[in-house]
Amino acid sequence: MVLSCRFYANKFPEVEDVVMVNVRSIAEMGAYVHLLEYNNIEGMILLSELSRRRYQALSLGVVTLLCASILRHVGELLHYKNDTQLEDLYMKTAWMFDEKLKKPTACYEIFKHAVTNPATLDECDIDENTKEVLLENIKRRLTPQSVKIRSVACTNYEGVDAVKRALKKGLELSTEVMPIKINLIAPPLYVVTTQTLDRGEGLIALNKALEAIKASIEEAGGMFNIQLQAKVVSDLEEQELAKKLQDLEDENQEVDGDDDEEDDDDDDDGNDEDKDKSEPEDEKGE
Repeated sequence: MVLSCRFYANKFPEVEDVVMVNVRSIAEMGAYVHLLEYNNIEGMILLSELSRRRYQALSLGVVTLLCASILRHVGELLHYKNDTQLEDLYMKTAWMFDEKLKKPTACYEIFKHAVTNPATLDECDIDENTKEVLLENIKRRLTPQSVKIRSVACTNYEGVDAVKRALKKGLELSTEVMPIKINLIAPPLYVVTTQTLDRGEGLIALNKALEAIKASIEEAGGMFNIQLQAKVVSDLEEQELAKKLQDLEDENQEVDGDDDEEDDDDDDDGNDEDKDKSEPEDEKGE
């Protein structure tokens, strides 16, 4: 059995509410629709009220849809037999928070907060097993994904020790929650990265590290320029950077290999000369 329940405590939307619908058919009078957030009850939009205008975002419906998906899945895992049990779960969780905070999407904010503070759900009038299953699903659906933040900087100073000291100043701001890493692209370019769940805090931390490096370099009389401002990067951009670093490493290895080959050639030439010198002596002996 597929469980279903309206998203809100009110059984019908208020006048002027924006709702998500599914158009079922179009007649002379207008369009017959199902109200997706109100358990698919039927509604009608008169032709005179139809518009081609697009709404750029329906964040309210998307947020409530996510909460509804979590609660419905909890009902399925707990083997609810009918929609009444699911509605009871709504009343004790989502609708309770919406009513308490007087906000239709309050449940979403509360569920997000429960990811890091499970005690938030303690005021819900549900048994421990239901609370455990609900919390597990909230964490699975609402735990934020970590993002990688990167910046590319250029140092202009010939003193190696001064550059090392400056980079260490940046690394000193690294934490277990927000580790900062610095990699050499090719002198004098360096890439500074961090990985975090909070992009806002990550950008602040990375910029602080760049400021610390800059202050140390300039104190030693050098120059420091940011080639690429700190920003959140995609997996594709990370792969491109990794490929670039690997290509540079391969080029360095090829240069080292060329030197070895030249040394081998010099040794071979020397051996040939020795052979040429020894041949006349053999002829004289004969």
